[in-house]
Amino acid sequence: MSEATINARLTIPNVITSLRLLLLPPFVACVVLQSMEEAAGWPKWAAFGLFLLMAVTDMFDGYLARRLGQISRLGAMLDAVADKTLLSVSMLLLFLVGVRDGPESGAHMLYLPGWVFGVAVGKDVFVTAGYWIVRSRTHDRSVSPGWMGKGCTTAQMALVLAMLLWFVRPDAIEPIARGLFYVATLLAIAASASYSQQGWRQWRAGPVDAKNPK
Repeated sequence: MSEATINARLTIPNVITSLRLLLLPPFVACVVLQSMEEAAGWPKWAAFGLFLLMAVTDMFDGYLARRLGQISRLGAMLDAVADKTLLSVSMLLLFLVGVRDGPESGAHMLYLPGWVFGVAVGKDVFVTAGYWIVRSRTHDRSVSPGWMGKGCTTAQMALVLAMLLWFVRPDAIEPIARGLFYVATLLAIAASASYSQQGWRQWRAGPVDAKNPK
């Protein structure tokens, strides 16, 4: 691989996206630590801060790519992988270990319901499988998330942030988090339907020139 090719891939947006993936292991550790009895307060704030930082970089890298004219297939792939990994891992942790509102043994716990987690993961599996099935027939790599897909991602990130901040004011934040359970789930179902319509249109259109995808 030439030096020019390597430098072309080491764009600022791609570095920011990669940073998001590198922050995931310490985030996982903080979420697990805060769920333990007699845990210190810092893992709760650290988990919230790390997720907030990763969510902000998710918006910032796309803006930079467009602003600097550094949009690439590699960047789009890295961004999609980082998004799916961040949300899937976060929701799995909140489903399995939950969040604790205090260090004492009698502290209350808040968990992500199984139906919320199941629909979120099911949507990702469904969309990913559908993409590869349609692509195998049409050779079309183009996928437009649309406002449904973006809205679903935003709602899921807001849900995770609300649960991670629940310990500050459980009485005030819990109703917000529980409301987001339904919002995120409904948007995941709507996004799946939207992707299905897009995939069906591409399927019916038939194969495109693999060298010049739409």
